[in-house]
Amino acid sequence: MAARALSPGTNDPVTTMDILDRFGDALCALQDRWWPSGVHADESDKVRLVRPTVDFDGVAHTMFEMVRQYGSSSPEVTLHLLKVLQITATCLRSEESLQVLREHVQAAYHDAHKALTNPRDLHRLERPTTGHSGPWKPGCRSNCP
Repeated sequence: MAARALSPGTNDPVTTMDILDRFGDALCALQDRWWPSGVHADESDKVRLVRPTVDFDGVAHTMFEMVRQYGSSSPEVTLHLLKVLQITATCLRSEESLQVLREHVQAAYHDAHKALTNPRDLHRLERPTTGHSGPWKPGCRSNCP
């Protein structure tokens, strides 16, 4: 739904930004969730079934990847995506989950720098995206704390 709102026929970035807010809230709610391995064993611990599962990385990928790709040429969508990622990072405790978000931040910066040509938009990209103190400095694209 968030990516579809960015299609040329719809062109509704506000809906996308609202959905991104909900995605961030959902990831915070899922932070303490136990993610099943997908491996099922019998009483003697012999593996009987292995099935695909979803983990934090998969959920975050599904939430943010297409929005990042389709929204990279929209300064407002990209800035809002970065803001949501930074705010979401403040509620996560797992280093593994934070690394997943760092990767999304890095990809968003990379795509935005390729897609945006207006100097003002590029300048806005380098400024802080939120008043919240997240785990990244403005413009941090690698080796972020």
